[in-house]
Amino acid sequence: MLSSGQARRVGGGVSQGLEISPTYLWAHWSLGVVLLAVGRVDEALLQMQQATAEGAGDVGLALVYHALNRKAESDAALTRAKKAHAQRWA
Repeated sequence: MLSSGQARRVGGGVSQGLEISPTYLWAHWSLGVVLLAVGRVDEALLQMQQATAEGAGDVGLALVYHALNRKAESDAALTRAKKAHAQRWA
């Protein structure tokens, strides 16, 4: 688990990465995970919504929706992720 100080440093680094390379595949997902870890769930959701399918966007959405107790949306996102990545993650 990240301390709040560690999360701020990691989140700041990811944010800088987004500024330098806004199309970096995993940036939104990574920042979303950090935000989720420190309880900033609404901000995490915004980041996961920007993550691409190739950048595990649906996996991130499943995590955030679960944290928000939005079970149906979490399950749907997880189903999409499993279908899209079945071969890669098998």
